[in-house]
Amino acid sequence: LKKVAKEKGWDTLQQLFESGEMFEVTPYDANRGGLLIETEGIRGFLPVSQLSAKHYPRVNNADKDQILQKLNELVQQTLRVGVLDIDRENNKLILSEKVAKREETKQQLEKLSVGDVVTGTVTGTVDFGIFVTVGGVEGLVHISEISWDRVSNPADYVEVGQEVEAKVIAIDGDKLSLSMKQLTEDPWLEQIKDYQVGDVVEGSITRVTPFGAFIQIAPAIEALVHISELGEDADPDAYFTVGETRKFRIIDIDTQVRKISLSMAEESTGQGSDSG
Repeated sequence: LKKVAKEKGWDTLQQLFESGEMFEVTPYDANRGGLLIETEGIRGFLPVSQLSAKHYPRVNNADKDQILQKLNELVQQTLRVGVLDIDRENNKLILSEKVAKREETKQQLEKLSVGDVVTGTVTGTVDFGIFVTVGGVEGLVHISEISWDRVSNPADYVEVGQEVEAKVIAIDGDKLSLSMKQLTEDPWLEQIKDYQVGDVVEGSITRVTPFGAFIQIAPAIEALVHISELGEDADPDAYFTVGETRKFRIIDIDTQVRKISLSMAEESTGQGSDSG
């Protein structure tokens, strides 16, 4: 009888898979990879990657203990899912909450266009950006699109539950890309008007890398002294100290990519200051 019941369960799930019909399940346990589910007498798995935006565990540094803690909160909750993959011979059943939301997500995204300004609710912050739900669809404000300033921690700019405005910058399949910084003028473009190639400027060294040093010459403008401007076999670490202020000469301005190249204004480099 158990075997008959199990075969009937597989038949039902196969039909649900083929029809694309959604159904409700209640997870009985969780592990770091996802949720354990039994439905129609068959045990299945709902991977973390197949959870909806509402239930996806947002944690920094992919902390496995934090992920498990958030997944345990979903145990005994009712979830609406679809069958993502079924293999009776290998006793494999993979369920997806995302599948159940796919049509709804598609309909919502069809209402949006690149360039639209939308209001959404912050659902999470991670190292690489901010998740914002717009009309039931979750979008990402990448860390590079949060502010015109350099952002080190997205959580410094928003709180979960906060309403924010953002601009739609890309829609790719079911992925929504948003920008907060593009709702404001780029201060770089305004401040660069004060500079020309050949100008000698004073700047503070902000970062030293193997290929050169970055210099802050205005609140919104960071320029680069490439290692090639320091002389043969130069070592940027030996040449620059973070926080130090020195004079430089602007040798190139590229507004398209927001890039300024500098050379040393001092004669001690042994190179002509107009070299480029």
